[in-house]
Amino acid sequence: MPAPTMSRSDRKAAPPPAPSTPPAKSPGARVRELADELVLVFLLVMFVKMFFVELYKIPSGSMTPTLLGGTVAFVDLNGDGHKDLVYWEDATQPLAFVNDPVTGRYLANRTIQARFDAGNLPFIPDRLKHNVFDRILVDKMAYWLRNPRRGEIVIFKVPARIFKPEAPIYVKRLVGEPGDLVTFDTEGRLVVDNRPVDRPAFFRTQRYKTTIFTRTDGYDDQPNVVYNTLDAFDRRILAIKVPPDKAYVFGDNTAGSLDSRYWGGVPLPNFKGRAFLRVLPLGRFGFLD
Repeated sequence: MPAPTMSRSDRKAAPPPAPSTPPAKSPGARVRELADELVLVFLLVMFVKMFFVELYKIPSGSMTPTLLGGTVAFVDLNGDGHKDLVYWEDATQPLAFVNDPVTGRYLANRTIQARFDAGNLPFIPDRLKHNVFDRILVDKMAYWLRNPRRGEIVIFKVPARIFKPEAPIYVKRLVGEPGDLVTFDTEGRLVVDNRPVDRPAFFRTQRYKTTIFTRTDGYDDQPNVVYNTLDAFDRRILAIKVPPDKAYVFGDNTAGSLDSRYWGGVPLPNFKGRAFLRVLPLGRFGFLD
């Protein structure tokens, strides 16, 4: 007789094989794996830093109020309910940047700063003063295929004539592209090729100081600049013809920045990247314009 067969319902699935347990790794093997991962992360970070982006710390107040680097306080100076910015160049020379409620920007304005100079500034207690040093990300590929453009916040190698080993890299805002004719209206507003500059929006409220003190360290007469001599040590810049192989850069802190007004243009190969993002402090996180 043929052997009886089991129906499908009578069949039982074979139990799955028990999972094999990998052998335990020795402490030395785990350390080697961790070391390999750390080396990989380090190489990746160095690769990104070398070719793509880099983090910079703002060391001074030359780009105030856009970028902070020093002692500041946020207080309402004019009683309009908006906190203004005070920056201390040193213990005796604070600079005021009043908050414009229309644009939300702190204004670098000669009249405002004169109004709230050291003699007229309200008393600000030490508890309201803070040391703030912004950290920014810089796009190092920005100028691989093009020159820097007006309005961009640029990172560049300091020109040879003012180079100091302790400060080899500067951050400023580009105001004059190669070949531009840079002038200023009666209020200090930037004018290029006889047209007021309003892009980016920063230039709509910025007013530059065009009078320079010729005894300032690093100052040098520029053959491409037209000056009006005011007295033995003061000159006013009337016009700048930017050389074809250079660009002009100014600090946003027009009353406290040593920049192209004093030592001339920056050679195009010196530009290293464009600052595009403030990452620290977290309360000031945001894209730069």
